[in-house]
Amino acid sequence: MKFDPTKELSKKDVESLIRDIVETGTLVISSHAKERMAKRRYTIQDVQFILSHGRVQSSEFNVAANNWKYRFEGNDLDGDTGAVIIAIASQYNAIIITVLG
Repeated sequence: MKFDPTKELSKKDVESLIRDIVETGTLVISSHAKERMAKRRYTIQDVQFILSHGRVQSSEFNVAANNWKYRFEGNDLDGDTGAVIIAIASQYNAIIITVLG
């Protein structure tokens, strides 16, 4: 399957692809996301848990980056509700844009 970042995926396809990336691909953490993770005391494991067990709540096309970004919501490792905004760069890579507590 050739991945096209300009094509919006279904929620089910996004969740499946992100779970594959978390398990065997590469997650790139933006500098903004690193700052937000530190502020909210999130570890990469918290972010991975939200992505692995959460659900896509919304999507938005990012004109500047020419790709779709998706909002995952779920619980972190402590059971607190959180959200991760993520963009899929390729079939094997995704960029964590920010985290919300």
